Amino acid sequence: MKRRSSPKSLARTSLALFAVVVACGGKSVRYLDDDGTGGESGDSSTGGRGGSGAVDPFGGTSFTGGSFTGGSFTGGSFTGGTGGTAGTIAVGGTSFTGGTSGTGGTIAIGGTSFTGGTAGVVGTGGCPGHSTPPPVVYWDLDGTIFANQNPYGINGGWYTFDDCADANGAGLGCTVRSPTLIGPDGARGWAVVGPQAICARGTAPRVQLAPDGTPAYALQWGFGMGFSLNGGAPFNAANACIRGFVFELTGSAPVTLRINVVTPKTIGVSHFTETALSRSAFVDFGSVRQGDWVLDPTPLDRTQITDIQFHVYTNEQAPTPFDFCVSYVSVLY
Repeated sequence: MKRRSSPKSLARTSLALFAVVVACGGKSVRYLDDDGTGGESGDSSTGGRGGSGAVDPFGGTSFTGGSFTGGSFTGGSFTGGTGGTAGTIAVGGTSFTGGTSGTGGTIAIGGTSFTGGTAGVVGTGGCPGHSTPPPVVYWDLDGTIFANQNPYGINGGWYTFDDCADANGAGLGCTVRSPTLIGPDGARGWAVVGPQAICARGTAPRVQLAPDGTPAYALQWGFGMGFSLNGGAPFNAANACIRGFVFELTGSAPVTLRINVVTPKTIGVSHFTETALSRSAFVDFGSVRQGDWVLDPTPLDRTQITDIQFHVYTNEQAPTPFDFCVSYVSVLY
């Protein structure tokens, strides 16, 4: 089923360049079409700025001609800069350089050692300061997320995907999207409600037998929507000090959603967690896993995350209706 793309949405533009694929129910599936989107199959189980440098340990006493004249200096302390590179102090014409960011360095004066201070929260390669509570990630009415409008550098957008191309090709039923919601791309079954909420509505199919006589989880895997973090390219969540996302999941169905964390090297075998609809739902990158059908599971690479997806997965017993909203997305530090 073709989906028209919105020229303003970075996510939908970038998604044309790669396949989003998910795996469930003991099977994996790579779904590739001209839109490059897909989903997991179901399963049978329901720098702040550095310091200003060194501080004069002699309490403002001046130096003349490179020498220090007068009383002795006893028991003083020298505090190195916070963040950045500590400055230099001239004692007796000799230059002593303070420590660099991260260690504070050691300065020797008259045989006594003075240790510089510890670097601050932001140093070279460090993490930005965290605010409490974390700011909400906003998007426009096309579902586009702009990097200059959130403190994490997330630059992507929302999109949807379903199993109709796979299922219909095998003569099987597929997800039915509700006509009561229309997305910014013109597709049914989803809508951008505002700058903090995205909603989806429809029914995922009951899994039938595939032409080979096995349950068609790889063809009837359901419905999903998600947002990209970097226009389809990998996003370094570790460098941004993000260990997951927090959000509200509200609505009437399904009983549980699968939250997929997508990377380029785990296409078809994404890491995921499952959660009930809740106003305090979250996905923690440290606890997601690949399905038990994956023969050679690998740890999640937090430097390569491309998408976060909300997947309505299927089962063999009955169709799966869905009517839910994702709102108030923020990060988990």
